[in-house]
Amino acid sequence: MTPKVLAIATAFVLFSQVLVYEALVKRTGRLVAINLASVRSWAELQDVHFATVCGTEFDWLFAFPAARLLKHEDDTKLLRRIVQEVRGLVPLLSDNDLLGKAYHELVPIGLRKHLGAFYTNDAAARLLARLAISNKEARVLDPACGSGTLLLAACSRLRTLHGPIEGIERRSEDLLDQLTGIDVMPFAACLAAVNLLLQEPMDHTGSGRLGVADSTRLQPDSVVLDWKGKAHFTVGCHDVVLMNPPFTRGHTLTPQDKQRLETDFSAFRTYLGGLAGLQGYFLLLAHKLLRDGGCLGAVLPASTFGTQSNHKLTPFLLSNFTVDSVILCRQRSAFSEQTNLRELLILARKQTPSDAHQVTFAVINKSPAHWSNGDVERFHVVLSKGESASTAASALAADLWIRRVAQASLSQQPRLFYQNLVQTSSSLLSAYQMIRELADKTELQSLPAVFRHLKVPCLINPRGSFALGFKALNLLPNVEACLKTNDVWFIAQRRAGTLRVQNRVTNETVDLRLADTIPCVRRLAGLTTINSSDAIGRTLSRELTPAAERLVTGTFRRSEATKYLRTLRTRWQPRVAKTQTHLIMAYKADLGAPGTHLLAAVFDDAAYTAGDAWVFPSLALEQARILALWMNSTFFLVDLLVNRTEQRGSWMRFDKPVLDRLLLLDPTMLSQTQRHQLLDLYARVHLTSLPSLLSQTAQTSRRMIDERILRILGIRGESAAALASKSASAAMEAVSDLVTMMRGD
Repeated sequence: MTPKVLAIATAFVLFSQVLVYEALVKRTGRLVAINLASVRSWAELQDVHFATVCGTEFDWLFAFPAARLLKHEDDTKLLRRIVQEVRGLVPLLSDNDLLGKAYHELVPIGLRKHLGAFYTNDAAARLLARLAISNKEARVLDPACGSGTLLLAACSRLRTLHGPIEGIERRSEDLLDQLTGIDVMPFAACLAAVNLLLQEPMDHTGSGRLGVADSTRLQPDSVVLDWKGKAHFTVGCHDVVLMNPPFTRGHTLTPQDKQRLETDFSAFRTYLGGLAGLQGYFLLLAHKLLRDGGCLGAVLPASTFGTQSNHKLTPFLLSNFTVDSVILCRQRSAFSEQTNLRELLILARKQTPSDAHQVTFAVINKSPAHWSNGDVERFHVVLSKGESASTAASALAADLWIRRVAQASLSQQPRLFYQNLVQTSSSLLSAYQMIRELADKTELQSLPAVFRHLKVPCLINPRGSFALGFKALNLLPNVEACLKTNDVWFIAQRRAGTLRVQNRVTNETVDLRLADTIPCVRRLAGLTTINSSDAIGRTLSRELTPAAERLVTGTFRRSEATKYLRTLRTRWQPRVAKTQTHLIMAYKADLGAPGTHLLAAVFDDAAYTAGDAWVFPSLALEQARILALWMNSTFFLVDLLVNRTEQRGSWMRFDKPVLDRLLLLDPTMLSQTQRHQLLDLYARVHLTSLPSLLSQTAQTSRRMIDERILRILGIRGESAAALASKSASAAMEAVSDLVTMMRGD
């Protein structure tokens, strides 16, 4: 750890010591309270007060002399203020994971990540524990316990289920043997221990089954060293696994880590993708450490089931668990703090699902930060008893939307599971179903089928343009388009057959022959018209001329310029020739960003793009114009929203599996009259400047595209107007929801 990390950790240990000491003073009456009027130094705090607790059952916390390690030894005013502020927190100890909340607020996110301590929203933890634990004798495991939020929720739930004994409420100490928490970071396990201690400090020794280990290595018979480093315990199989596992993208794992994980989880080889994230391995781990019939309650990123690298986890879940509930939040993306990844709560039992079993998908229309205890109880009642929102109290119905889907149908088409995760409102579900019904029209085909009929390849633009030296050949249309550090050259003047380009850093100018260049799209973001031929820059299309070489030498240092010139001379022209296209479609997009106006754009002259985009080489211009109308329709937007690959917030990716599921107008299936009608529509709207995507669903040109397309497909009158209106409303609501989730509370 760095000195800064160690300093923060030491300060937090001192915070914990003061808080626990004050709690012991208040609840035991056996210790001397810190006298704010007389205490003068940190050393006095350690020697006079904390020393009286050392050597007792609390030695594990107070033996570390954190107070002596702090600077500002003589800052009496600061010392007294800290003690006074911490003393004010003692009445709040009935709140689950007070320490975790304090840690979340006091310690920077970068340091918390380093220490492995994360905070799960308290209300979400309580709901998860209530739904997962129904037996008072249940043995509960959290294999990534962090500061102990889920263990505290489990402890509270077990105490409720046990009920009072002869009028005396069950003590946390009596329940410890039912709880097991493991974390890879000793500091995180210490936080969990302190949190459990703070619940009932007068009776609690802070022992229990809290261990330090890499949970991904665990088996039921694994023996784990406890967090004090003094004893061992066997992990065993559990009745309940509660977890909010670490989320690490597969490509960030080292080759050694990947190899080790593949070896340790070899029994699940069928379900492992090459880039599976760490949370996927924890899902497999939960299966290993649950007894048959045991319950999993997990906080997971939605991307666990919505990316190509994790696509095999959905069949695993649906084949090996009976999935009872999947819970999402509409007002906030996550159930954890300091993340804008969309998360879900999942409840599932380790048993083969029956043919009749239905999965409950629930969307809560209130941020967990604002759930009251009454909200948690009502959500628990509705979800655990299988009631529909319509039969619940009217106040609850306003906060909860429920739908049920047969697990057998999800198992047959695993992608449907993820599609249900992205539909956070009934309007998007209804609009999507109506659009899919259009597939009965012969003019609409799957995207792969359309391009097979057209005999045109559908290619993701290969990355690596900048590695070849594209920075020097990227000629932007004007200086205002130079938004990134890689944007160096812009077109300063256009003459007959000639371009004068200027370096925005050095002001050097170079004259190029127009015939040696082709249109070039740096990025789709910022383009506002379906035909954006006049809004883009240029790039070199032929072998490097002396003038073009000046672009390279004017961009890079001499050694770099020599390297890039060698590469560009041999590899640039073939690359450009292979990917020139009249139609470009987004590969990634932030649908809620003010600069996102289009999902696809047309160029009269075939263009090259250096950004992330789908390109369609050899596609005829007329076909590109027809396809661009559909790709910028609301129907295509709804299709993308439901089938997207999960990113964060309104950011999404449309990779190959997504395209395989999309509907597209098939130009080869259109009659001559239909083609003429679509081209006439294109002529009317192709130069109309469209507002940002979020605000244009109600815009005239977008509405015209939607209604004209439906009319051409034979859907007219009120039916066409209703479908167009419903799709536009659903799309705007869905994108707005994603933006709201991204912002959080």
